[in-house]
Amino acid sequence: MTKQDPSQISARPASKPSRGPKLFYLLDQAHKALFKASDRRLKESGGITSAQQGALFYIGVNDGCLLSELAFGLSLKKSAITGLVNRLEKASLIIRLEDKTDKRAHHLHLTDKGRAAVSAAVPYLISTNQALLAPFSPSETEVIVRFLTHVIKLSADEASPLSSDATPLPILQEFD
Repeated sequence: MTKQDPSQISARPASKPSRGPKLFYLLDQAHKALFKASDRRLKESGGITSAQQGALFYIGVNDGCLLSELAFGLSLKKSAITGLVNRLEKASLIIRLEDKTDKRAHHLHLTDKGRAAVSAAVPYLISTNQALLAPFSPSETEVIVRFLTHVIKLSADEASPLSSDATPLPILQEFD
């Protein structure tokens, strides 16, 4: 079998439209790589994961928040939040205080150890943001932020093409 020059191979038949860059795949791979590296670094420096760090930051800014507020703030299901909060409490990073009027509700607060974990994570997050954005100009950084914000908004909008209730975009119909 004769090898063909890769530059001469058509990626797809001319009759099919180009899908453009594989953004979903690239975002997925970037997310996995970033969080794997972050988990490793955060565990080494403070014994926490990226998910725990996100929860600690949210609770630190929203002292006394309820589990449901934390779930909404982190875009997680209540079942995932319950396990996360249990692990944070077991590690003495947060405390749950029962609501005075509703015994079913609990308010979340950082402990001194939790505040120390947040403080320890800040330099890492700053240096990571700087490293991620180092090759980009300020105007390119604005485009990156605008794009990622667009992805978040589009994903949250129930009428968007990303919603399961929406009509698939023509380019996505070939995956049905």
